[in-house]
Amino acid sequence: MGLAWLYYYTDQEHRLRKHLQELEGEIHSRFPSYLITKERVPKVQNDTLLGIFAQMARMHVLKGVQAMEAFERSAKKPPYEDLRTAAREFALALEYDHLIADDFRDLRRAMNLIYEHLKGLNAREMGAFYKAVEETAKDFKWKRCHFLGELEDHFGPC
Repeated sequence: MGLAWLYYYTDQEHRLRKHLQELEGEIHSRFPSYLITKERVPKVQNDTLLGIFAQMARMHVLKGVQAMEAFERSAKKPPYEDLRTAAREFALALEYDHLIADDFRDLRRAMNLIYEHLKGLNAREMGAFYKAVEETAKDFKWKRCHFLGELEDHFGPC
């Protein structure tokens, strides 16, 4: 994921898109049991490679940032598709981080980056963002959505 972030920060969009596709394909083929799906959330075992979860979280944060930037460039009209995509990606990222530990350092780093993108949203946009996070949690059948808790800690209940 380090190379993906490098491509992002150096505005190499084509390389970034290609690299993310390759990474996702590799993860799906080599580490399917590490994927959060609508059917299950991976269980951490003694032999679990926690670094895979960390990389998955970093990938979803990056995809969420890209979606937020697309939203920021858009006309910002409902139904806010890019904003909803960002909410889903960020929610997935934090679920992966929480699989490692509730106080995992990358979780704080991710929330700082996410906060920078969310702090400029107006009330309607923030409401749509919260709703998209709630829908993501419902789609994935999560008993607890860690990202929703983080949002409420930073911005209050919606």
